[in-house]
Amino acid sequence: DVQPAVRKALTAGSEWEKDELLDVLFWLRQAVGLVLGLLWGWLAVEGLFGVILYAGVSTAIVFYYYSAFQGVSADMLGLPETDLLFEGFKEGLAFFVVSRGKWCGGVEWRRVMMCVVVKGL
Repeated sequence: DVQPAVRKALTAGSEWEKDELLDVLFWLRQAVGLVLGLLWGWLAVEGLFGVILYAGVSTAIVFYYYSAFQGVSADMLGLPETDLLFEGFKEGLAFFVVSRGKWCGGVEWRRVMMCVVVKGL
């Protein structure tokens, strides 16, 4: 059931099994990739700088979530730190790239949003 898992993920300091936490970190990374991709598209952040910035910001969010919000360490789960830090990284990067892509608009998306805001459409 999804509701108890979501409730547990949104509750600070929850007790976690290794696979449960890895699943939550995977889906968190996907959500972060989608949101940051749309944000980078709207702000027109491009190139290698945008990808490196995405990697840093998404990794910091995931690290904060499991270490500070949930109070979990890799040692507690018997995992190397990199397993937690990079869970779902490749897939999240794919979400980021696709949501940042031309169909999202980049500069054009900003123009549309400016028209909506300025003209009140």
